[in-house]
Amino acid sequence: FMKEVFDLFIRDIVTTAERKNLTTKHPEFSHLLQEYRDGILLFEISNKVVWSKPATEQPELESAWLKELNKKYPVEVNWKVLKKVMK
Repeated sequence: FMKEVFDLFIRDIVTTAERKNLTTKHPEFSHLLQEYRDGILLFEISNKVVWSKPATEQPELESAWLKELNKKYPVEVNWKVLKKVMK
């Protein structure tokens, strides 16, 4: 019984240490976590603005929302680079 308790104690210590150093050991994890948070936020916003409305209003609301986003956050597409990447 004591060996099992000791093993659980050691596992808990190792797990806690790994969690604390996760972003240090694996920097890509923090980027993945940020993408996950951003995705959830984007889903919530689009759900409130577009998808929770009646089906007949959705296309108009979606296009209006996209226009508003494009005004706020303009994106310039480099078509030459995009074509190279897609090859």
